[in-house]
Amino acid sequence: MYVLFLRLMVKYVNSVLRWLPFLLVLPAVIAGMYIDVMDIDSSQYAAMSKEMLETGNFLKVYNRGEDYLDKPPLLFWVSSLMYAIFGVSHFVFRIIPVLVSFLGVYATYRFTALHYNDRAARYAAIVFASCQAFFLMNHDVRTDTMLTGFTITAIWLLSTYHKNHEIRYLILGFGALGLSLLAKGPIGLMVPVLGILPQLLIRKDYAAIFDPKYLIGVAIVAVMLLPMCIGLYQQFDAYSDKESGLYFYFWKQSFGRLTGESEWSNNPPPTFLLENFLWSYLPWILIFFAAFFFKLRVLISGKEKHPEIISFFGFILPFIALSTSKYQLPHYIFILFPLASVMTGDYLDRIASGRQRIFRWTQGLIILLIIAVTGVLGFWAFRLTSPVLISVLILFYLSALYLWATYRDVYKSLILPSVVTIAGFNVFMNVHFYPQIMQYQSGSIIGKSISTHPEVAKDRFYIYGKDLRFYAIDFYSGVRAPELKSEDEVLNLIQQSSGPLWIYTDRTGLDFISSIPSVQIEKGVSAKRFHISTLNAAFLNPGTRDSACHPVFLLKVWRTS
Repeated sequence: MYVLFLRLMVKYVNSVLRWLPFLLVLPAVIAGMYIDVMDIDSSQYAAMSKEMLETGNFLKVYNRGEDYLDKPPLLFWVSSLMYAIFGVSHFVFRIIPVLVSFLGVYATYRFTALHYNDRAARYAAIVFASCQAFFLMNHDVRTDTMLTGFTITAIWLLSTYHKNHEIRYLILGFGALGLSLLAKGPIGLMVPVLGILPQLLIRKDYAAIFDPKYLIGVAIVAVMLLPMCIGLYQQFDAYSDKESGLYFYFWKQSFGRLTGESEWSNNPPPTFLLENFLWSYLPWILIFFAAFFFKLRVLISGKEKHPEIISFFGFILPFIALSTSKYQLPHYIFILFPLASVMTGDYLDRIASGRQRIFRWTQGLIILLIIAVTGVLGFWAFRLTSPVLISVLILFYLSALYLWATYRDVYKSLILPSVVTIAGFNVFMNVHFYPQIMQYQSGSIIGKSISTHPEVAKDRFYIYGKDLRFYAIDFYSGVRAPELKSEDEVLNLIQQSSGPLWIYTDRTGLDFISSIPSVQIEKGVSAKRFHISTLNAAFLNPGTRDSACHPVFLLKVWRTS
């Protein structure tokens, strides 16, 4: 009886350890869902989804009442649907993207298990779910969150179809492909093709390349894209004086940035995406590089018969293509992280004792680096005073150091300490750091003030000032306020108004309005504004933060005569 009890306990402990990394990730992800939406992209998509619900126009996409031609409509569709069911909030806006991101974790596991073994699959899923980008994409929600989840799901399902030829996997795979196309466009097709096609070519599996059943998949994708295409035609292509929406979606939006046809350009250096990969794939970046070159050596040597190469080509070919684009942002490569995690998970499963010792020390340095960053941000930049959160962080970090120092196997000495550390760091970021810096996203502050004060007449609310009209104020105020673009517009509006106006403005605007004769001003809300998605040392430094910020005001303005 005693032996049976011990066996059951060991089985229970092993089961808990198996799922512990995913349980550790959840609190940080859930905490991130309660953070205000961040300007510019996330708040814009949240506000546009709200506008779609209010107008009831789901085929044509508008941004502040004007034609919108940039991202496909899937995020707006699902978010407006969730708003209709649960009400409008930043938490509700994130529900579907977060669920899809965890679908991506599951798909990473299933794809890796299909080609390797269960342990490598668990490692791959853990790596993807605990890289820094995963936490970031789930609170700063953009179209890339769902794009990433649906793309790896499509790769898993189609790869399964090629292996067992079950038609259900073809149907589901092309369904996931259609959703990835609706999430962000042709990039959702490019990554699966650049990953799967080289493997079929190298294996000379021409029957799979020219499989006539693909016509079923093409029909599925066509039907899924049809509502979007109808909306694009009705909104753009039906008018000769507008840009073609269909051409923009199927070519210019993605490939035009590679060919130079698109006017979007921020002149990034060739190493821009690589530099951002270094931090966004923490804490696994060093192990990934080893995994990548190991996979390359396997392919060159030819020692393994029919190696899995979808992850290799699906990562490197799009990475090179994206790096040549004239317009790049850090999150453009997030779609590739599940495939990077497949290579990393396989390599972690293969690590021998000698290499394991090397990575124990490199991971130990990364753990110490993350702890040091927490200390700088939590005890210098924005002082952490919560005894509960401090205790939680101490528990996380001491546990990570204990595991790292005590055990010698790959899972307990490399993987668990890394996951515990990055999970603790993101609990700190989402519970403390981001809420602190959100106090300087003035659009959220002013918007919430407007929505909670009934005396503010929403049809008499205006914005006047440089770089003030971001989207958080639209989302939280519930108003798409007109923007006054000159002093003459402000003057004419005040002179012609028969009652009080509310104007969101900066110091320059305040000074001008104060100089207008026979005008009374009452300051409603004051805030310090900083564009928090572009953090810098001056803002993080408490001694120079005020000088890095710009004062803004919500003014009640009326004529006295």
